[in-house]
Formats: sequence, C-alpha cells, structure tokens
Amino acid sequence: PIFVIFAAYIVWSLITLIPALNPGEGAVEISKSLIIFAFLILATQVFIKYENAIDLLTKSVLISSLFATGLGFYQYIVNVGGDTVYTQLMAMYEIKGLMAHKNQFAISLFLMLPFSIFGIFTFKRLWRGISVYSTLAIFLNIVILQTRSVWVAALVFMLSFGLIWILFSSNKNIKSIFKKSLIGLSIIVIVAIGSMFIFKNSGTVTLLKHQFSSLFDTKSHNNQGRMLIWNSTARLIGDNPIMGVGPGNWRISIIPYYAQFHGVDYRNWRRPHNDFLWVMSEKGFLGFILYFAIFGMIIFYGFKILLLRKQTDNFLIIVLLLSTLFSYMIIAMFTFPMERINHQIYLMIIMAIIISIYYKGLDEKLLFKTSFGNYIILALFAISIMSIYFSKIQINSDIKVLEINKAMNQKQYKKA
Repeated sequence: PIFVIFAAYIVWSLITLIPALNPGEGAVEISKSLIIFAFLILATQVFIKYENAIDLLTKSVLISSLFATGLGFYQYIVNVGGDTVYTQLMAMYEIKGLMAHKNQFAISLFLMLPFSIFGIFTFKRLWRGISVYSTLAIFLNIVILQTRSVWVAALVFMLSFGLIWILFSSNKNIKSIFKKSLIGLSIIVIVAIGSMFIFKNSGTVTLLKHQFSSLFDTKSHNNQGRMLIWNSTARLIGDNPIMGVGPGNWRISIIPYYAQFHGVDYRNWRRPHNDFLWVMSEKGFLGFILYFAIFGMIIFYGFKILLLRKQTDNFLIIVLLLSTLFSYMIIAMFTFPMERINHQIYLMIIMAIIISIYYKGLDEKLLFKTSFGNYIILALFAISIMSIYFSKIQINSDIKVLEINKAMNQKQYKKA
C-alpha cells in the first residue's frame, strides 16, 4: 500500500501541472519525487535482502557524522564572535557544514541522530565508542547552532522515544532499564555542560537567551515572517483548493499575495517554511492527503511491528525511527526539509527500514510481492537519468539567477 500511495501522489502531482503558470518548475519538482521514490523502492529491497544492511548503514552514517560534526565545530570556532546579538547571529549563519544554510545543516545532523544512538546499544568496542562520540557531537552541534525548529524536534524526539519505549517495551528488567536511563541522562548532562562551556567561552550566552525567548515571541522578526507567509499561503490555498497552483509554482503564484497582505520584508522568501502548506498550495487538498498518508502509513507499519512483537531484535531501531519521523514532521511545519535532497534521502532510508522490517514479519507470499524484477530496476534507472537531466536544468537556472542578483546589486542593469 505504501508504494501505491506514493505512486498516486506522483501521478496527482503530474495532473496538477495543468493549472501551473510555469510547468517547467513542476517538471523539476516531479523528477525529484520520482528519484526519491525510486530510491525508496531500491533501499527497501536492500534492507529486505541483506540481514546486515542496517548495521552497515549505521557505520556509514557514523563516519559521515564524524566529518560533519567536526566541520561544524571548526566553523563555530573560526566564525562565531561579535559584540551584539545581531552580529553574533549573523556569524552563526557561517556555520553550515557542507549545506547551504546553518538550519539545513542542523536538520541533516538531526537525521543522523537515530543511527548514532542505535550504534551505542548495538555495537561493541571501537564502534560503540564512535557511536557515543557521534551522539554527543551531534547533540552539541544542534544546541550551538541554535536552530529553533531542530531544538523543538530534539525535545519531541526524546519525549516520543521515552513514551513509545514505556508503552511497548516487553523488557521489564529493572537493571536494563536503569542502565539505558543512565546512558540517556549522562548524554543530556554532558551535552548541557559542554554547551554552556562553549557559550561562555565564545561570549554567546546572550544570543542563546535571545534565541530561546524568541521561541515563544510572536512579535520576533522570524516568527512574524512565518506567520505572514503562512497566512498568505492559506489564502492562496483557499483560492486554489482542488488542484493547487502546480508543483514548483508556489514562489510564482504567491507574489500577488505579498503586496496584499504584508510589506517588502519577506518578499524574498521562496518557500512557505511549512512543507505541508507547501504541498497543499501546489497540489491541492488531495495532494496534501496523499502526502500526509505516506507518513501515516509508515507510522502505522512501525506501530504494528511493535504491537505484533514478532521481531524483538528490531525493537530499538523501530522506536528510534518512529521518534525521528514524528520529529521530522515537526521540523517540516517550520522549515522546508522537503526541498533538500539530503534530507529526503535520510527520510527514505528511515521509511525503507520500517517497510522492510514490516514485510519481513509477514507471510512469505506477501514478502514475495515486494520482490521487483529486473524490468523495474531498468525503469528506475531511466527515472534516475531523467531526474539528473532536470536537475542540471535547475542548477543552470539557479546559477543564472545568482548572476542576475549580483549584477542588480552592482547596479549593472544592462548586464542583468
């Protein structure tokens, strides 16, 4: 069913190209959906076929996290400083790892977190030590990057992990529960102490207080921007409820609403900073239902695995991934992980692991239905080639936009 829902979402996306002002933008968006759908299918097959695939993946993520967190610490040391909250905040935006923005860097680190925690309880000796360091380094980076949506997501992750574990764990061994709780508490204490040490030595305690207080301040600049954009997007949805404005066309169709509902401060926003509103505005109510159903089906699979209790060896990874999914959905309400292919790859990996474990626990005949032939692999290869082609067009388009903006800023209007 999950593959049918995902396929239906893509088909409906194609149909919603009809009202699009610029179908070319939609082609790029749909090609991205096709490539991540292809990746989901292939990843599911890998996790079904190879018993040690999750362990190998976890080790790969751990190695990646060492580079990512190390780069984050280095960029923090080199860039962070300033005498005012504003200058310190602007310096923070230079900490972006290999991503284009610090917030997206924080999200990418957060999506590595379930695998690093999984490694602590799964591996031994060297790899366990790497997992502990990776978990601490990821949490520290998340705290010092001060991306508020990821702060909230991390809190949701910890709360949902604890709640799911309490409700579904069949292990009532007091010694085991105490050991796991002690590990979790130790991580929190070390991260808290380490964070305060970093903030004090970099002189950014005031910035930390500002960022924390702005979480609940509806009048702060960023919060005002989001509320205005969401309001404009809601009105755009109200005017186009059935088919939306077409994939990739939000940033075109939203322009008239800027002038109508708010000033010039937020006119450079190219995304509504809410993936669910984004999908509904571009693909209508049905598109939103299908997109939300993808998450709903995966969450259903995860909880059914826990309820059936047939695969106790996978209990930990399922609880971690379900907690991550809930947290991802929180992030998606305040920013735009849907746009970044890095985040989508991690999301598809999370979904593929849950799907594969779910089907492994079912009848062999049902498992056989997920075994696609070589002709499917060829079709997926063709989709990949097409997606690469459209991606190249998008990259060239973005380069031209940057050149135009540069020329405009230098007042070279003829060149622009």
